[in-house]
Amino acid sequence: MKKLLALMMLACLAVSLLPLAAYAGEGADSGEGALAADPAAVTAADTAAAPRLVPAIPMEYDYAQEFSGGYAFAVKGLTAGYLDAAGNFTACYEITQDLLDQFRVSEFSMAISGEGLYPWYDKDSAGWGVKDFASGKVILEAGYPGPSVCRDGRIVMNQGSGQQAFYEVFDTAGKLVFSGDGLAGFAYSHGLIAVANPAGAGDRASGIYDTQGERVLELKDVSVWESSRLLPYRAMTFEDPLERMNEEGVFSLYEEGNYTFYNQRGQKVFDQNDYYYGFNAAMGYTLHQDLDGRTLGITRMWDGARITPAVYGQVKYLSNGKFVIADKSGKVGIKDVQGNTRVPFLYDDAAIPGKGFNAVKLGDQWGVVDDEGKELLPFRYEELTADSSEALLYYQENGLWGHLALNGTRLTEPVYGEIYSPEEGLLLVGSADQAQVPEKYAETTSREPASAKYGFLKLGE
Repeated sequence: MKKLLALMMLACLAVSLLPLAAYAGEGADSGEGALAADPAAVTAADTAAAPRLVPAIPMEYDYAQEFSGGYAFAVKGLTAGYLDAAGNFTACYEITQDLLDQFRVSEFSMAISGEGLYPWYDKDSAGWGVKDFASGKVILEAGYPGPSVCRDGRIVMNQGSGQQAFYEVFDTAGKLVFSGDGLAGFAYSHGLIAVANPAGAGDRASGIYDTQGERVLELKDVSVWESSRLLPYRAMTFEDPLERMNEEGVFSLYEEGNYTFYNQRGQKVFDQNDYYYGFNAAMGYTLHQDLDGRTLGITRMWDGARITPAVYGQVKYLSNGKFVIADKSGKVGIKDVQGNTRVPFLYDDAAIPGKGFNAVKLGDQWGVVDDEGKELLPFRYEELTADSSEALLYYQENGLWGHLALNGTRLTEPVYGEIYSPEEGLLLVGSADQAQVPEKYAETTSREPASAKYGFLKLGE
């Protein structure tokens, strides 16, 4: 599940360091441009043209996740199941209160896979298995300690925990393909699985494997658990957000003081001895740092090209082909993936960039500017964040959230404790009544207490 928008400002993929002026040919970042004047007031025509949000599914669920593939996982009382877009709820299994509490502090996706499979729980045995949603057929019996990862035509199940973890990889009919120790479930991404001591087809070495059980890259003289601290097996999905080049999995290994990047076929792409790993590289970009580790720059992962020099204090977000970056003085601006400045370094903060618009903070107020830095909405909001895919904003008043059109029209009043981005035209929202997260989970999550009830709004014209 995506993080709560209410937490996005705090849970930035911050990299303490950074900004990018020199490559774009500008002078001092903090000296570019001037702030635009206040826009005209919202007119009746503007209001009529704004998108509409209408209630779609009542706020009567004790937990829910966003829609994916036509269904959303939800819990009503202690019954777990799936909602369709019409609001019909299919009950699948009963859970315990403790498991509901775990759902509320976890971000593990319970979505039905593209093959129509879902993780199911057996309350009597307290074990997890896999079922086919359409037929109800059991694919894997419930005997595993946690829910499955189902994608790329494979099911990854975990036996045990910690350094005793043992993973089994099945096809969608429940036939064992191969198994092994290590980080398989954690590093299962884009058709790549990292395992140690794989079994099932003879004596095979630890390494990165594809979903057929064929080794892509052998790992020599390195144990999974010694190296996991250095993030060596984190398979990263590659996709150039602008050029849509070939989609390849790019992952990094720490080897003899360097990070080496490999593609999905196990071919070396480039080495980087100044790699900075504290950034989400899922969109094909990573960071490098200066020798003192105090400033950062941006590296393109599929060929190792340096997009910017390591001169910035912090790189916070990448969305819609735009980076939110802070210079060494702390002023925030936005650059595109070619290193060009789109929004000047004049602001005190910025949210995840939207498509053609950006929520930025000046002093203690938030407003909206376009990709040229022109003001679209005045700086008068307590907090704002932009949706990454829709022409939609989220605003906060007195600690509660509402929805806002780009022309300033309020689509909903600020009454929600939690709000999520639209998925398949439906927006998950949580009520402002907070359900207390049990103390035993308080140290394992950065999330706020889950809302007591969830429902969905529908995005329309």
